Amino acid sequence: MFSDIDDSTVLTARLGDRRWMEVLREHNAIVRDCIEGHSGYEVKTIGDAFMVALQSAIDAVQCAIDIQSAFVERNENAEVPIELQIGLHTGEPIVEDGDLYGGHINFAARIGGQAEGGEIVISELLKQLIQPSGAFQISEREAVTLKGLDGSFSLFEIDWRTDESSQASPE
Repeated sequence: MFSDIDDSTVLTARLGDRRWMEVLREHNAIVRDCIEGHSGYEVKTIGDAFMVALQSAIDAVQCAIDIQSAFVERNENAEVPIELQIGLHTGEPIVEDGDLYGGHINFAARIGGQAEGGEIVISELLKQLIQPSGAFQISEREAVTLKGLDGSFSLFEIDWRTDESSQASPE
């Protein structure tokens, strides 16, 4: 999973560095709480972006939904509302020194870049893994080309704002 604050550069310029860091620390605490709640592994952060590994496809999607839901709740009374872009993919990475590498990681990062604020975008492979559970509402997006990758790719969006998705739990 890759997450990133939407329009963070604009927000940083508007708030100034000190206030931005307060918002960023709050963001980091919320994301880390959700990751921990799903037994995820924070691979690394870069600025306001998180790279996270989770044990199952369903846990990954539910973690992403919980993150987005937590920010909706936070933003209800926040002086500085923020939205996250989240992208998810699955695959076998190369693990070295606690970091993850390889084509699946690059693909996941590119998927994250396709999301807008408040969205959860997933790969076709991840969709195939979670769809049989019936736990999530999934909609297809237009096929896209991704920087550095050949061909076009089908991506999907988790419709997490629906009651069914926001209360999904694996059995």
